[in-house]
Amino acid sequence: MAALTGRIPFTRGSITFEGKSHTGPEWFRADKQRLTNIPEDRHHAGSVSEASLVENFMLTRLKEFSRGTFLAFKKARNSTITAMDQFSIYAPAGPSTLARQLSGSNLQKLILARELKRHPELIIAEHPTQGLDIGATEDVWKALLDQRRHAGILLVSGAT
Repeated sequence: MAALTGRIPFTRGSITFEGKSHTGPEWFRADKQRLTNIPEDRHHAGSVSEASLVENFMLTRLKEFSRGTFLAFKKARNSTITAMDQFSIYAPAGPSTLARQLSGSNLQKLILARELKRHPELIIAEHPTQGLDIGATEDVWKALLDQRRHAGILLVSGAT
């Protein structure tokens, strides 16, 4: 999964995406704006614990929230608030809450909202409901199922 999502390069084989074959170095350097990843480890790979929800919401969306060399922080804050409402994310201090202050369920919903708002063509979801309560699990599955009309979904999941 790390090679597929571009976190590490691979040296053998190739990846074919939308009819085009890529070697490891090509895939590693490719613009993957149409691909998004819901990582297995929401605390270390999916978020920055000491950053606010707004900052975490901008992590994979810097092009959208930048104006030249400056960040459009107000736009990012408004988008974060909208996503919090749409995905029922509870944060004690609103969008200025630090990621480490969220429950695992709310952090996962924030990551999911951030990635789905990018309007990807391919979603790679690694164990997206691991450790979540029943309500959050239902929310995650519903959000992913709703994306089937717009994106391919590669789901990595295991039974426990």
